[in-house]
Parts: sequence; C-alpha cells; structure tokens
Amino acid sequence: MASSITARSVSARQALGSINEGLDRLCANTIEVYTGRVGDASARTALRAFTDGLALNGIVDPERFTPSVVESSLDLYLDGLQRPDQ
Repeated sequence: MASSITARSVSARQALGSINEGLDRLCANTIEVYTGRVGDASARTALRAFTDGLALNGIVDPERFTPSVVESSLDLYLDGLQRPDQ
C-alpha cells in the first residue's frame, strides 16, 4: 500500500495498476465461485476492501492480526457469501 501512495514513475504506476487489476479479477472470480453471480461489482469491491483491510492490519498490527487470524477471518467472510448450491 505504501508503494501505491509513493509511486512516482509511470512504470511504477503501470506495474501497480497491473497488480490491482489482477487482484480485482481474483476477487471477481472468487465472488463468482462462491455466489454464482457474474459481474457483481459491489460484492467484488466489498471483498477487495475486506482483504485490503486484512492485509493492512496484518502489517500494522501483526501481533493481533496473525496469519491464522487473517485466514480465519477470510474464511468467515467467504462462508457468509451465498453459494450457488444453497
């Protein structure tokens, strides 16, 4: 996240743009798998915000947001999504 804030060069911004596009696609695919909804921009954005928040907290407060806490939090979030077979 610090890289995103401090990126000054065109090439750095392009690289970060590619990373962000990939993360957005990952979130979109995850939403599709978990809900069966294709192109649900709101759900994709919510998942991205949630995972970005987990990542930030893992960096800022690693004693509280341990890898196991981050993993269980993400599992709980994903379990809360409506799956296509439900």
